[in-house]
Amino acid sequence: MQALPAGVQAVLDRALAPARESRFSSCGAMAAALRIELGKLSPTMSRGELRAWTRSLLDKEVLAHRALLRSMAVAIVARVEPTKREPNPKGRS
Repeated sequence: MQALPAGVQAVLDRALAPARESRFSSCGAMAAALRIELGKLSPTMSRGELRAWTRSLLDKEVLAHRALLRSMAVAIVARVEPTKREPNPKGRS
C-alpha cells in the first residue's frame, strides 16, 4: 500500500483508536476532519476523484476485510443454528 499523507493518516489513526474516548464522536466529525486534510492536498477534489484516489490506495485492503467479515459471518451462522423444537404431544407450548 502507498503511504498516506500524514494528516490523512492521523485522521484514520484517530478513527481506529482502541480507546473509544479517543475516537471521533460521530461519522460526521470524522468526515469533516478528513475533508480538511484532503482539502490541503487538493482543494478542488471532487467526490468521484476522492473515491478513485481512495480505491487506488485501499482497494486490496477493503476487499480482504470484506472477505474476512463474510467468512466470520458464515462461521457464526454455522455455530448458531436454531434448534428444532419437538411439538408438545399434549398441545401445550
